Amino acid sequence: MTIHAAKGLEFPYVFVVGMEENIFPSAMSIPSRADLEEERRLFYVAVTRAMKYLSLSYATFRYLYGKSSCQEPSRFVSEIDNQFVDRTSAESPFPQVGQMPKAFFQFGKPSEQQSNSHTSTAFKPRPKTTSTVFRSKAPTPPASPVDIAKIQAGMRVRHAKFGFGKVLSVEEVNGDRRAIVFFDNLGQKTLILKFAKLEIVE
Repeated sequence: MTIHAAKGLEFPYVFVVGMEENIFPSAMSIPSRADLEEERRLFYVAVTRAMKYLSLSYATFRYLYGKSSCQEPSRFVSEIDNQFVDRTSAESPFPQVGQMPKAFFQFGKPSEQQSNSHTSTAFKPRPKTTSTVFRSKAPTPPASPVDIAKIQAGMRVRHAKFGFGKVLSVEEVNGDRRAIVFFDNLGQKTLILKFAKLEIVE
């Protein structure tokens, strides 16, 4: 359901997805301080719906508006006090289209053997954890620190999906080394280097 529809309600388990910059908060709200504060209040509504267990998740890579892009975690996630958060990462990349296990689509549907018996819940609360952030990996494994350090402004690089481009600048933001790359066929993109897996071509 939408967050607006959840106002005044409570649930044992709450999952808030899409916790990414330009999604939550939305790109339209970021230029306006008033709109951004309204988004922050909406986020507060979302997290306070959980009675036992809260999961906040974001993708580091997704297809958005017909284009693939590297995503940044929402600023709202970093504003939560670390003592209340258990940060974990996905152990393997998300399955490609057509590879989703059949059991995923049958989750919650009772089998013939279970139809007349009680089924236990699939989630178990963590008594010492009030909220959890699951971070999904990019489709390719992160580059090693040695490879990341080699990438500098002015270099020609290659990305597995975006093709060839030129590094315009490299900077470190919140502990992540990021590069602004102008790709020959797609234009300018900002990439988190530990996930981008860029190849230096010259």
